[in-house]
Amino acid sequence: MIVASRCLLWPDSRGRSGKGRCACNSNKEGELIVTSLARYQALFGPEEEARQRVAEELLQSHAELQAFAYTAAHDLREPLRTISTCTQLLVQKAELDEADREIAHFIVDGVRRLSALVDSLLSSAVHGFNGSHHEVHLGRAAAHAIANLRETINSSRATITLGTLPTVDGAECDLIRLFQNLIGNAIRYRSDVPVTIDITAECAGPEWVIRVRDNGIGIPRNQYRRIFGIFSSRVGGRAGTGIGLAVCKKIVEGLGGMIWVESEVGLGSTFCFTLAVRAQASGSSENTGTQS
Repeated sequence: MIVASRCLLWPDSRGRSGKGRCACNSNKEGELIVTSLARYQALFGPEEEARQRVAEELLQSHAELQAFAYTAAHDLREPLRTISTCTQLLVQKAELDEADREIAHFIVDGVRRLSALVDSLLSSAVHGFNGSHHEVHLGRAAAHAIANLRETINSSRATITLGTLPTVDGAECDLIRLFQNLIGNAIRYRSDVPVTIDITAECAGPEWVIRVRDNGIGIPRNQYRRIFGIFSSRVGGRAGTGIGLAVCKKIVEGLGGMIWVESEVGLGSTFCFTLAVRAQASGSSENTGTQS
């Protein structure tokens, strides 16, 4: 038996040590009595084994999700290629008027953009988010996101205004997905007035603060943190997967930034996120104007 004035550091089976890992009791003088290693193992062994089992199950589940995403992305490529090829052959061989050719163009363009998203999903499954960073024009990423949401924007008659957005370091597909989720969210949770979405950027020292402001139904204050959790869709009776904002959080934090929301019920929401200013940022901002 060992009498000590404080809790000892006792290494575990993996060579790690930490306060509280020893089995100890206090005597009436308030001193800690550290018992034998066998006693420690008897007290903490089952708990350690349970933690290890949970960790192994999580790793296996993560690997299975990666394999599923990889398979789904891979299997989607062939039918997308078939749709694009058949549409282009139809344009070449059939007698189509200008309106029909425009529809065919939308199909091919939509397939091309969906293929890019599938490639991004495949890359995320293999390498995770933010696999490789390069120079990305946020204005161009936002414009791609708007193009991906063209039908949704047109049907909701939304007006989107892009301010002067900077160039940052990141993965373009991830940043397109970030804007697409935030814009789509603003349209989904719109109010009865015409949808307006403003996207702006402000330099705050070593980082850019990007804001996506809408005039939708707003978010109660007690929902501010919950909505960024996976499968935690917003309130308001609107359909949603509860994944979009969790993905946004993952992308932004993968780039070393933060994301949060400022909102009042009935007065719309502003989703804000930060991205680091590039070392050579002069002349790297661009103004892309208004789109609807």
